Amino acid sequence: MKKFISVKTVQQVLIKAALNLKGPELGTNKGFRPILTKETSPIPLNLQPTIKIRV
Repeated sequence: MKKFISVKTVQQVLIKAALNLKGPELGTNKGFRPILTKETSPIPLNLQPTIKIRV
């Protein structure tokens, strides 16, 4: 069974993840696109197929 998480939950996780990241990419006009690896991911990789954050 697939687990469904709300957009609000995803946004909260991304905000928390972004606060833990430091880099020039965070302030670009493209917004931030974190790449979450197994080591840094706050949520399981199978729940974030389209979330990419570049550090």
